[in-house]
Amino acid sequence: MKIDSVTIFWIMLFFLSLFFLFSNILLAPFLRYMKSLKSVKDQPSDNTVNLYSVIVPAYNEEKNIKSKIETLRQALKMATGNFEILIGSDGSTDRTTEVVRTELEKMNDPRWSLVEYPNEGKCRTINKLVSVARGEVIISTDADIPLPTDSINKIVEAFNKNNSIGCLSCVPCFQSMNIGSQKSYWDIEAQIRTAESELGKLIVVTGMLYAYKKNLFVEMPDGVMADDLWIPLNILLQGNKSIQIDDLRVPYEKTDEATEVYRRKRVISGGMDVVRRIWKKLKKSPSILFLVLMHKINRWSLPVWLILMFLSIGMLMPIIFLVYIAGVLLLMWKLGRRRFMSLVFAVISPIISFAEVIRSADFARWEHTRKN
Repeated sequence: MKIDSVTIFWIMLFFLSLFFLFSNILLAPFLRYMKSLKSVKDQPSDNTVNLYSVIVPAYNEEKNIKSKIETLRQALKMATGNFEILIGSDGSTDRTTEVVRTELEKMNDPRWSLVEYPNEGKCRTINKLVSVARGEVIISTDADIPLPTDSINKIVEAFNKNNSIGCLSCVPCFQSMNIGSQKSYWDIEAQIRTAESELGKLIVVTGMLYAYKKNLFVEMPDGVMADDLWIPLNILLQGNKSIQIDDLRVPYEKTDEATEVYRRKRVISGGMDVVRRIWKKLKKSPSILFLVLMHKINRWSLPVWLILMFLSIGMLMPIIFLVYIAGVLLLMWKLGRRRFMSLVFAVISPIISFAEVIRSADFARWEHTRKN
């Protein structure tokens, strides 16, 4: 092989893409190593949350909201402390508000209330619910997810025991879910989140159920979709801790591989938009910026690194292109057209997402991505 400047370029591109691909796997062990170097431990506190507010943003959830209210009631029976429940209907066009009113009338409990808003998207609804909430701690939970009976109690206890916590998250449980190729993605994601949590620097929460101190909440601008990234990042940038409760596992909504591929594209778009909006703040916090770059941006770019690695190998050894073509045809035959196209969409979704962010698309609209 002739070593010239072009060859050197492709060799460097190969090793660069290989590094960033493997860094996805190595990030969690690296963070655990960094944790082992820290000798300072949290001092337990006897802080007491006097009042917490549970907010439930909802849009067209008539099939799920009754079950949500019931599981929330059961969870509150096990929890200590004073609470209020705010169910916010974001311009629902189905029977969501009717179902909620009927259930609240049966309970006749002044701590529960329904708030109706014009349709403006989930994040705007969260903004409005937080603005009227009276609790010191906000517990946000999706309307279509049943809650474990011990969930609220575990959240309140965590805030009571450690006053340095500003934000905390549940852990999604994918048991018995047929998510195919997305399983590997989520396995690595879970390891990274656990390692970040041990450092007190969890940069993304699980939107199904998470909580934060109201006084640390930064209102989300119009057009933002990724509350699960915006809220913990802004709390971390204020010098507070963000963690997950490892034994607070919430069953994930019904899903499959195709649903998860589409969801990832939407999540990437919303995440890129958030990073773009707070980039100046991130540059002032090197540790948080590092996590955003390596955890989020690098993982969003994983398909790009994969393509560049294959391309560089092909340019260095042209015969490999024939192997690529044969491999693609074999994969298409093995997976079938539908699954193969789903895989192709997963590969190009970061590019599509980036284009949406560049043209400043509005990501605030509701899009139910659950599998029916």
